[in-house]
Amino acid sequence: MINRALSDQAIRRDILTVASLYTPRSEASFLQLPATVGDYRKLARTTQHSEIPVISVSGRVVGVANADTVLERKDSAPLERAMERHPAVVKTGESVATVNHLMQGRGLKLVPVVDDAGLLIGVLTRATVLAQLQETPATEHLPATIADQLEATLSSVAPLPGGTAAYRVATAPIMTNKFGALNVGVLNGLITSATSRYLRSTGRQNVLVDNITLTTLRPIQLSARVTIGLNILDLTRHVATFDIDITADDVVAAKALLTCQLLERN
Repeated sequence: MINRALSDQAIRRDILTVASLYTPRSEASFLQLPATVGDYRKLARTTQHSEIPVISVSGRVVGVANADTVLERKDSAPLERAMERHPAVVKTGESVATVNHLMQGRGLKLVPVVDDAGLLIGVLTRATVLAQLQETPATEHLPATIADQLEATLSSVAPLPGGTAAYRVATAPIMTNKFGALNVGVLNGLITSATSRYLRSTGRQNVLVDNITLTTLRPIQLSARVTIGLNILDLTRHVATFDIDITADDVVAAKALLTCQLLERN
């Protein structure tokens, strides 16, 4: 129990969070109400991004102004009427991977960083997030996480005709549910690990799974020979999509569709 606790502490300490990357308020660009569209345009010309947080007199984030929200507005117009209200915000304890997913999904280039009271304490840009994710060495391992343990159970085998790659799974009793079948959550983890390992073997070191859809056709028993077969549906510089067959004793037991981001340098 002591060793597990020490390992958990080390993992928490080394996980990338917003706290280690955000630009503090004293160095960030923001506007305070009552500001005007003209104030936004003047400030936007001096910054590298068009998204600028807007705060109240008390310092609480009330919106974000950008080039689209101020479009066709006069310089004298109140910024309060030319901003996005209730914008996405993040806190310092959130992981960088979570923030990246938020920014990718909403097409954001900047998010305000707030404290528990909603007061602006800084900003975080997508460029900073991507740069950090790209610079994290794939071989730099924390103490064994569940993902590490699942990946360690995989061994490469010859793919089926027409397939891209395949991995054999060495199942263990701890991977099963109370009915003695392979746990669905464990199976999702194994699929993710297999896909990540294949992409790393092709030189794509920074892989972030966006979505996985799993359909189980029959229970996978502990004693079965389990194989995860990968088939590429689409592969670009930034996105990869796989059709995946999971077989138990050479019979298809589950199907999955997985999409991931490839966070490589341009």
